[in-house]
Amino acid sequence: MFLYLLFMIIQYVFMCIYYSDTNLGKEEYKYDLEGVKHKANIYKTPTPSNRVVLFLSGSYQLTHDCYIKKLIHDITNLNNPNTNVFENYELVVFEKLDKSSIVMYTDVVEYLINVYINDKDGRRNCKLEELIIFGFSAGGVVASHIMNKLNDYKFKKKIITYDTPWQVMNNVCRFQQNYLYRPDILFFYIVYYIYLFHYNFNDIRHHLQISNTRLFGADKMIKMIKNVHGFTDTQMFDTTAFNFNQNPETKIVNIWCKYDPFINRETHNEYISKNKQSCINGVINIEKNRIGHCSDMAFDCDYLIEVMFAFLV
Repeated sequence: MFLYLLFMIIQYVFMCIYYSDTNLGKEEYKYDLEGVKHKANIYKTPTPSNRVVLFLSGSYQLTHDCYIKKLIHDITNLNNPNTNVFENYELVVFEKLDKSSIVMYTDVVEYLINVYINDKDGRRNCKLEELIIFGFSAGGVVASHIMNKLNDYKFKKKIITYDTPWQVMNNVCRFQQNYLYRPDILFFYIVYYIYLFHYNFNDIRHHLQISNTRLFGADKMIKMIKNVHGFTDTQMFDTTAFNFNQNPETKIVNIWCKYDPFINRETHNEYISKNKQSCINGVINIEKNRIGHCSDMAFDCDYLIEVMFAFLV
């Protein structure tokens, strides 16, 4: 696992260096939610379409991360229009840096309904016909909750998860059982750092007191998240789990690297096995014999074979 992690870091650093620029235009989206004013960054292709792909990053906040930039760079630079299945889609990235992604479901749904479904601002002249939500890592779980809230709308729906642990909390907790390999310690400090810049920091700061003399792992991270958001055990589990309550016609495709240093495959499979009956159309699984976690696209474009299949299936 340490070797997989090292190679993943090399992949990620390479993309940060060589794919730091975006191919998409940027605009600011302002909205009110539960009496609080918010801002988000929206990156998108310039031409509106009635077929939309929404990209959601992983980790613990929605960002325009380097692996999304690499994927969109490769998509928008395909030379053969006959094989470019993405040409007729509007590509959109939702970024919000001052709010944890675990509570971003309503924000993103509000954006989609306002801009793409109801078009309250009159910015578009086409009715939405298809929505694909492409979630990397934990963003795949976020994608499932967003699509769940859109169940009653009649456009075509598809969820694509990429290196996603379908039960994030259990996945992180499993690493705490290890003696040496403890990525859950890293995850704790990522979550802690994001909360330091949260939009309501003054309201939650009393939940963020930690000692500099101790290492914190999954248990302390889960406790911190529950305290910050007022979650019960059940709410915490449900919020960090892939939502199988989807429209029966919603397609679900799961792509993953076989050698992923951040995914405990046993935990992932246990959750899916317990919920097999909940997914009416089943899940299309695509295993790649590669090393990485949202990073295997770094050095080539071979990964697009699986991505294009996921779009076409």
